[in-house]
Amino acid sequence: MKHMPLFALGFLVTSTIAQATVTTFTSSADFFAANPDATLIENFEDSPAALRNAAYPSYTGPSSGITFTAISAYPFTPNVFLDSPGHTDVASDLAPTTSVMLAATGNEDWIATLASPTNSIGFDVFLNYWPLTITFFSGSNLVGTIYFDPSDDGTHLAFAGINSTDPITSFHWQATNGEYLDTGIDNIYAGPLSAVPEPSSWAMMMLGFGVLGGAARWRKKRHLLKPMSIK
Repeated sequence: MKHMPLFALGFLVTSTIAQATVTTFTSSADFFAANPDATLIENFEDSPAALRNAAYPSYTGPSSGITFTAISAYPFTPNVFLDSPGHTDVASDLAPTTSVMLAATGNEDWIATLASPTNSIGFDVFLNYWPLTITFFSGSNLVGTIYFDPSDDGTHLAFAGINSTDPITSFHWQATNGEYLDTGIDNIYAGPLSAVPEPSSWAMMMLGFGVLGGAARWRKKRHLLKPMSIK
């Protein structure tokens, strides 16, 4: 027990590696500058025309990269909705829409689940005049939140992105004040999953292992120097 403080210090240093480093973005330029290798995984333009302008309990694009599952669409049955160009039920500066996007026929409340975890994801956000909250998860752990509270100032096309050292596996989209199709997502980009810790993580890891190794060597040396008892 005498050496518990050294062990505790080593555990404290190495355990810091488990804490995610998170950066959120509301600027597409900043996101792509930080993630030059991000690639488009969904823009809904590849959806069959027969599936558009209809509501579904869930939707997975042809690439199978991401699945959108409805939680609520009050006052309607929970759904997600593939919205064709020409939609006018969004903020006036975005109407009519010019590309296919994903929304819902009532409150927008759905989970997007990635087929492959990623350390970065970003996308275009269509807003109306009510708040939108997007929460990002690594498994069941919340890693970040982006909140939009737009005003009637003609700037309702936004961007949301996140980088996390813990892999992003899903995000939750909640816009529950409008009660009609009024927000949407489009042009989703994701970066490759990083398998190598950042330099700062390596430094903390080496420091933690060094502390533990030093404590082990000190205990071994003390044991060797301890006088043998003579019976």
